[in-house]
Amino acid sequence: MTLFSKKDYELINLGVCIKNQADRLDIEHEGVPLEGVVVRIAEAAIAARREAVRLMTADVEVRRHDA
Repeated sequence: MTLFSKKDYELINLGVCIKNQADRLDIEHEGVPLEGVVVRIAEAAIAARREAVRLMTADVEVRRHDA
């Protein structure tokens, strides 16, 4: 008899992976419910994408100006 089903084990493992990713991204997660950690990671990803788009747009404008 096993304590956890494969699905339970996979979900627990996913939770651990999400918290580990938060650590790597330096996102606070202590005492935060898992869904809150996912939201914080998503917000950080959205902010990073916005910054990348802003930088790419600025680079295109500089190249256009220099041409």
